[in-house]
Amino acid sequence: MNRTSRVRIVDQGDDGLEIRIDSGDGAGVTADHFAPTGYDAKPLPGDYVATASEQGSGREQALGYHDPEAQAVAQDGEVRLYARSPSTKQSICSLRLRNDGTIELLNDGGHGITISSDGIVRISGSQIVLDSEQVKAGSGASRTLALVGDVIAGTLDVSSGSVAGSIIGPGSVAGQG
Repeated sequence: MNRTSRVRIVDQGDDGLEIRIDSGDGAGVTADHFAPTGYDAKPLPGDYVATASEQGSGREQALGYHDPEAQAVAQDGEVRLYARSPSTKQSICSLRLRNDGTIELLNDGGHGITISSDGIVRISGSQIVLDSEQVKAGSGASRTLALVGDVIAGTLDVSSGSVAGSIIGPGSVAGQG
């Protein structure tokens, strides 16, 4: 028997997630969680779940879920993955593959990384930290922009193969490089 029910409880079982659902007749049913290999996602209580009966065992298999609170955001041909806060059930971050070739990785504050279809990478945030000993740019990353301890200020335009902007720090230069 196939059915659509509400998730009541999600527990870690011996062989993976066990989804306890409201079967609609007052009796709770436990379903084994199935998802594509490499996809690690846990439904929240209140989500809808589609199940199919496992013959002979009295158990069900959870085949897919639906977030009843979610607003549809993806346009035709797009894919959007998002994580939710367990307490508010609201989206807190997302990965969106847009139908024009743009890739967006954003948090609920609107900060993140966008790669446009023409290859422009935009990083937005209240503070951006590059945890690396060297920051390089150019074809084959041949031009060092900064070293550990340098502070980068202003705008760096490396699209022409040269550096226009300011690098302020020990032994650094400002202006065109």
